[in-house]
Amino acid sequence: MKTWKIFWGLGFVLAAVLIILDTLDIISPLVGFMGEVSIFAIIVGLLLFAFIIARLIKGRIAEIFFPLAFIFMLFEKNIANLAGLEEENIINNWLVILIALLLSIGFSILFSSHKVNHGNHGGTIEINGNYAESNLGSSTIYVDCDTFTPSCIENSLGSCSVHFENPQNYKGDKTLHVENNLGSMVINVPGHWIVKSNIENNLGGSHVARNNDEVGPVLYINGENNLGSLTIRYV
Repeated sequence: MKTWKIFWGLGFVLAAVLIILDTLDIISPLVGFMGEVSIFAIIVGLLLFAFIIARLIKGRIAEIFFPLAFIFMLFEKNIANLAGLEEENIINNWLVILIALLLSIGFSILFSSHKVNHGNHGGTIEINGNYAESNLGSSTIYVDCDTFTPSCIENSLGSCSVHFENPQNYKGDKTLHVENNLGSMVINVPGHWIVKSNIENNLGGSHVARNNDEVGPVLYINGENNLGSLTIRYV
């Protein structure tokens, strides 16, 4: 989870440096051979590239195609200029997104170790012991309170709903680690439990419901919410 801290820290520092260089009119001569490039496009492109590197480091090949698609759309005119093409619009943006979606699904299937399909919108879950990863679409993950597995859940580029099975057997004082990246995560907690959360938001929003009961099994929820929406609610 520390990868995102490095990613955002370096990203903001790099953005500041680029703005300074642009103010000093140093960037324009360096990228002149590509045609006109805005400082905004450069910053966003580099942030997306850093995201791709972070995903590759974690071995998440299926998650790099949407960022690559956005980079292509940002610099499509410049790519056409470099290639000497007369038409600046090389390919329709919707077709680029479709290609990225198909590649993401294809590589997710090829490189998953254990996959379970949930929901009705193509969401996929990869489960490895205590760790579960939800990618794309709409997915549902069930935490078995008898064994409290999986205890680490990561959601990327999709909608993920977390539920607890056999809640009557939960004794308390367990920790659920979560990471939500560019998606929506909802954690459904049994109403008689007490939640103590520590969620770090990086350009994301989180909402944690409160339980006024002072007696009940305690569940600790720790993790990160990166460019997404995370909700903890009682059911």
